[in-house]
Amino acid sequence: MGVDLIGSENKMVAIVETKNNSKSEIEKSIIKIKKNHKNVKSILKKNSGPKGEFRIKKLELIDGEENTEVIHKENNYLIKIDPRKVYFSSREGTIREKISSEMKAGEKILIMFAGVGPYLVSISKIQPKIKEVIGIENNPIAVKYMEENIRINKIAHLVTPIEGDVNEICKNYSEEFDRIIMPMVYAKNYLDIATKIIKNGGLIYIYMISEENDFKDIDYFVSKFFENSNRKYKILEKNIICLFSPNKYKILVKMEVSK
Repeated sequence: MGVDLIGSENKMVAIVETKNNSKSEIEKSIIKIKKNHKNVKSILKKNSGPKGEFRIKKLELIDGEENTEVIHKENNYLIKIDPRKVYFSSREGTIREKISSEMKAGEKILIMFAGVGPYLVSISKIQPKIKEVIGIENNPIAVKYMEENIRINKIAHLVTPIEGDVNEICKNYSEEFDRIIMPMVYAKNYLDIATKIIKNGGLIYIYMISEENDFKDIDYFVSKFFENSNRKYKILEKNIICLFSPNKYKILVKMEVSK
C-alpha cells in the first residue's frame, strides 16, 4: 500500500494506492492512516493516474470530509489545492527544490504545464532576484489555484500566470527565455516549441518516461529529435524523480540548447 499525504499540520488529505481493491485491505489502510496521522481529515483512494487534457487523477473519497481542499506546506512555501480537481504531486517537492536552487538572478523563466503553480512559487521563494517567471496552464481551475497561490505567497511582482494552450501562447515568444521547465511526462511532444523560444545556451528541464535502467531510450529520442532541428544540444543531467508505473521511471532531463 502506498500513501501520499497532502496538506499541513492543520489539515491533511491522504491518497491511498492499494495493490488490489479488496474491502479488507482498504479498511486496514483507513485504520492505519487514522492511527498514525491525526490531522488527516479525508482519505482518497487512487483509482487511476493522471488522465485527460488536464491530467486529473481519479480519486474516490473512502473516508472523512467531503471537502478535500487543503493548504500544502512544501519547503518554505504554501500550495493551496484540491487533489480531486487539479493535478499535484507531493512526491516532486525535492526535485522542485533542486531545480529552483539553480535559477540565477536576472533570469527569465518559463514553466509549461504550470498546474497550480508549485514551480512558480518555489523558484520565486528560493531565488527572489529573478527577472520574471511565466506559468502557462490550460486547466481553468488550476489557474485559479495558481493565482491564489501567488497571492498567498506574496510573489505577484515576480510571476505571470497565463491560462491557455502552450502551443498558442508560445507563438507570442521568440528566443527570450534563459530556462524552460516542462514538468509533464509527455512534454517531449512540445520540445520543438521550447527549442524555438529558449535563448542560445539556455537550459531546458523536461520530464520524460524511461523503460530502461540506463535511460538509453531517452538518449535515443533526444538525439533523433535534434537531427531535424537547427539547434544543438548537450544533456547535462538525468535524474530519477519517482517510479511512474511498474518498470517505468519518471525522469528529469536537463539539457543545454545552443545554435
